[in-house]
Amino acid sequence: MAADGTSLPEGALVVAHGCGQNFPAVEAAADVAEEENRRVEVFFFRDGIDPRPPDALSEQGSPHYPAWLELVDQERTFRPSQAGYGTLLVVTDLASDLGDLAIKYRLFSTDEVYDVTLEAAAGTDREGYLELLFEDMPRGSFYTLEVFEADETTTTVFTDVPYPELGRLSTDLDEHAKHPTSWDEEEDAS
Repeated sequence: MAADGTSLPEGALVVAHGCGQNFPAVEAAADVAEEENRRVEVFFFRDGIDPRPPDALSEQGSPHYPAWLELVDQERTFRPSQAGYGTLLVVTDLASDLGDLAIKYRLFSTDEVYDVTLEAAAGTDREGYLELLFEDMPRGSFYTLEVFEADETTTTVFTDVPYPELGRLSTDLDEHAKHPTSWDEEEDAS
């Protein structure tokens, strides 16, 4: 946990509290090992733990854990099946013969574990369009893609998307061919 970018800020108070046995995620018989009940939940409080439980364990029916759930304003779920690394293939609407332009694509994770910028010139041709491959992405992270254009304009393509949902953002390459971009129009005009 001491690796760069993974530690809590200095002065942050970390308190361990047990209550999962008395607040199962899934109902199961006492002698049945239910995988979803073997979980770790992390709550971040802006102004200290509230309500603060009196002991290190919450008894069944304790009001503290349910009160914390009510206060949640942002939630992230990481499952063991999402462990490991993956790739993202970005097929741009930029014609591949314009790949030498000073355009950059930055893909980064919210948890700051991944941050890669690729220049358009590093892409490859895919049926006349520029293709960029981002590799070694942690599958448990959430991602944002920004495009820095030659005129220094920045466009955010998507924000804070979990890795498993990135594939749903893709569009069919044929749609790009049917609708030329401003880059294609400028190239045709020159």
